[in-house]
Amino acid sequence: MLAPPLSDPCASEPQLAPRYRAQLVPADFTTLAALTPAWSELADVCGGPIEHPAWHTACAALVVRSASPWLATVHNHDRLEAILPLAKRRRRGVPRLAALGVDEHHEPMDVLHRSVQALEALVAALLQEGLPWELGRVPADTATVEAVQRACRGRAVVVTRTAPAAPYILLDSSWTAPEQHLNAGRRSDLRRARRKAEKFGPLSAEVVLPDECQLDPLLNELFAVEARSWKGRSGTAIALDPAENAFCREYARQALRHGLLRLCYLRLGGRAVAVQMALQHRGAFWLLKIGYDAEYAACSPGLLLLCETISHAAREGLTRYEFLGQEESWIQVWTERAHPCVSLRIYPHTPAGTAALAADAVSYAAKYAARHTARHARWLASRSRAQIGKLAAPLLRRAARRYISGPALDDALRTARQLAAQKIACTLGYWDAPQSPPREVADQYLAAIDALTAAGLPGYVSIKLPSLDYSRSLLDELAERALHAGRRLHFDSLAPDSADRTRSLAEALADAYPQLELGYTLAARWQRACDDADWAAARRLHLRVVKGEWPDPHHDPADLRTPFLALIDRLAGKAHHVAVASHDVPLADQALGRLQAAATPCTLELLYGLPMRRSLALAQRKGVAPAVYVPYGEAYAPYALSQALRKPRLLWWLARDIAASALRPLLRPG
Repeated sequence: MLAPPLSDPCASEPQLAPRYRAQLVPADFTTLAALTPAWSELADVCGGPIEHPAWHTACAALVVRSASPWLATVHNHDRLEAILPLAKRRRRGVPRLAALGVDEHHEPMDVLHRSVQALEALVAALLQEGLPWELGRVPADTATVEAVQRACRGRAVVVTRTAPAAPYILLDSSWTAPEQHLNAGRRSDLRRARRKAEKFGPLSAEVVLPDECQLDPLLNELFAVEARSWKGRSGTAIALDPAENAFCREYARQALRHGLLRLCYLRLGGRAVAVQMALQHRGAFWLLKIGYDAEYAACSPGLLLLCETISHAAREGLTRYEFLGQEESWIQVWTERAHPCVSLRIYPHTPAGTAALAADAVSYAAKYAARHTARHARWLASRSRAQIGKLAAPLLRRAARRYISGPALDDALRTARQLAAQKIACTLGYWDAPQSPPREVADQYLAAIDALTAAGLPGYVSIKLPSLDYSRSLLDELAERALHAGRRLHFDSLAPDSADRTRSLAEALADAYPQLELGYTLAARWQRACDDADWAAARRLHLRVVKGEWPDPHHDPADLRTPFLALIDRLAGKAHHVAVASHDVPLADQALGRLQAAATPCTLELLYGLPMRRSLALAQRKGVAPAVYVPYGEAYAPYALSQALRKPRLLWWLARDIAASALRPLLRPG
């Protein structure tokens, strides 16, 4: 329940002296049906749609076999004052109660209550039951947290932890034109997306409150569109998940009966290309499910529909647009507001509560130990970097020279000629020094384009936009030179914070120079990789897939092979061309095999200086063309010391390269 503040504006003085009666009962369908009218009335006064009986009737109908639904209720005389639906299940050997549906659907959910006294009576009834219980994601700005802590004093241990916040927009009349709340670059992107969309046919958007006869056909259309996005390829689409499909259909039926449901569609030439399943309740628009057709990713249909439904909510006079879910980069474009949430775990002073607390403490300690070990390893690595930086910087610089062809373009061209003699194409990448002027970096890129062309060598030039200070004028120079020379211009992947601006400029360049051959690097470890892949494939860019050197600050997987192959699967059958950039031979073997099975043109791209004998043998066996990324300029070693403890072979590379660079002058004939 995100709306009510601590003051509980829904509280009212009863006509009779309060007489609270709390109970915990199994939530069979007879009980649910009997309580629904009073429950709906309470939710309409005090709650949000996730606290509404429509949501919990659907959850209870599809609760997993390992759990059973229960209801904790409080009545004041005959009026329902508080209610909390629960699932009873065994975890870590102990039976527990948890807010129904939160574990499965992860939406923020409060205890629905008319007064603080009723809330405390409900907590007391749960404590009397003696089982441990939890609220997985409760809004922190309602009365629930304080009431639970107060009622549990001396009777239970309460563990409070931060949970993902729920973003929202505070609407006013200005949001009837949502684009005015975006920065200039985003507004330009939105106008461009709209122009592209209109090329497919008339553009229209609708927010539908269906009748019962329309519901199933509209849901079928909505789920089909969602399945044509990356969710379909990854197997997570609603249409491909029987349990989620059944839940969404049942919930849609329940929400429709209570007038909550809204189904939203963006259509191009009459075809649905983006969809939303949403709710309208208590002055707010609640976004529950979204999807878009990846075939139309180049015109950002999901963004266009989002803009339309925000405008709809403002025109309807609603006061909030609730995203539910959690904070993500595509939401932060629109708002920085979010309802803070916490999780509450309550362990009563009973045998069951004590056993659950002990089991959870052991599990937490094991996880903490693992995190602490990793943190210690990172600290040790950082100290190692600092010490090595002081004591061995000259040796490191010399060792790093192994991984560049040399400081000058001529060094790179010499390497490119040697590779061409072996029928291997090259990618030239200038690695600039810190604080290099953007003009100087651009001149290096221009010279590389000219030199490749003059020498008649196969290959293209990779550029780093931060080194150009994201200058559009410098980028236009490079585009015109590459177009004139018939050379590809490729955008390297750097840190996640540069990704938005890189993608925006790549798209602008593609629009301005439609005949220019463009390439783009996708970092598989980033959470945004799949969305970027859909966009890039729709633009028919040449793609290079890497694991990614810089971690995603929001979500960084421990195993980088899984997201790498997931990204390859996303591109297979859709991308114009994919370069698999990895020296991990088994991983490259799988990736190339999947692309070839989908008839997607592909190559194997390697980094100069790293071992490549086995990789070249793989390319020959697979019948794909190999290419080598040839850096020149500032020396850089690919053994990040922060990863050395996790990858011992990096320490071997470091020792080998330092030794080789130190001994080379001694072994040189004199």
